[in-house]
Amino acid sequence: MNIPILTPDQLPDDVRARLHEGELIHYFTYNDATKGGCSSMAAPARWILVTDQRFVFAGPVQKGEGFFATAIQTSGSIPMSKVSYVGLESRDERRSNSFALLRVNSSGGSILLQITTNAQANSIQEVVDSIITREK
Repeated sequence: MNIPILTPDQLPDDVRARLHEGELIHYFTYNDATKGGCSSMAAPARWILVTDQRFVFAGPVQKGEGFFATAIQTSGSIPMSKVSYVGLESRDERRSNSFALLRVNSSGGSILLQITTNAQANSIQEVVDSIITREK
């Protein structure tokens, strides 16, 4: 895969402020959680930024499994050198209240990010896979 490179001016100001000097931006997605779906109007925005150095995110992370699963709003940054796996748990696109789950494993544990569509989760997975495979 040829990894795309975006320019900082393609990012919202608050996300651009999080960039480290010299970082190459390979992927960015912003989902306004206040529009459509089953989110409340007060729901915070969710976004994912993938650079050559970090996986940076703000959004719902799933805790628990099955009936006991809940989502909490969180943000964080995982160094790409620590990412060991990124995988997709598909969702049933016919259900309006479901999300694709993107699992990101690092030496510090694992997170399950809720992603709006399977296609979007696949795109993120491809970019991260390309970066971590290139580094090894």
